[in-house]
Amino acid sequence: MRIVGFRQENGEVQVAALSDDGSQVTVIASLTDFWTDAAGHLTRGATGETLSVSDGHLVPPVLPEARVICIGLNYLKHVAEGSLRDQPLPEFPTLFARWTRSLTVDGAQVPVPANEDGLDWEGEIVAYVGAPLVDATPDEALAAVVGYSTFNDLTSRRAQKLTSQWILGKNGDASGPLGSREALSFQNTLITPFPGLLGNGDFFSPALGCGWAQQAEPKLFTT
Repeated sequence: MRIVGFRQENGEVQVAALSDDGSQVTVIASLTDFWTDAAGHLTRGATGETLSVSDGHLVPPVLPEARVICIGLNYLKHVAEGSLRDQPLPEFPTLFARWTRSLTVDGAQVPVPANEDGLDWEGEIVAYVGAPLVDATPDEALAAVVGYSTFNDLTSRRAQKLTSQWILGKNGDASGPLGSREALSFQNTLITPFPGLLGNGDFFSPALGCGWAQQAEPKLFTT
């Protein structure tokens, strides 16, 4: 089942299942209701109204208040490409944040910010977590993942390098297209645990170019 956010003409966002040909969506729940019990809604499937995609438009299935926590330099070959290649590997990976307003969907127009020659792109994977996690074990953390989608991490490199914080270069308008139709699945074998704790006690587990987050509090992790 491919899950998308769908905004109707009245402005309400629904979480819905996309048809195989991409022309229709079948509503699962409102965006807010979906993230109160994401796993339950996915188990029950799409039983609501079926609508034509032309009756609205696709949007990220992400709550406005979600925290987007990204993991940089998340595999060894990526570290070797940059200025840190001769430095000892850090005990914990670099984290940076994205605002939900920077997220968009596949095919959207992306403006190039002023003073940038262009945008760098990096193919990533998003993991959606559907339950609160505090001091979680690796198994508990993986059990809370309710799906994955591809993600295009578009970066304004000049802005990113102005300070030691990456946030400025990672939050351009529409610079975070969520991958093809925001596909989610229950394939929880994708991520291999890398033990670590965020400052608030939430567990994160990056591997294979993946990051992941909690979307019931809510959060969305990208890499």
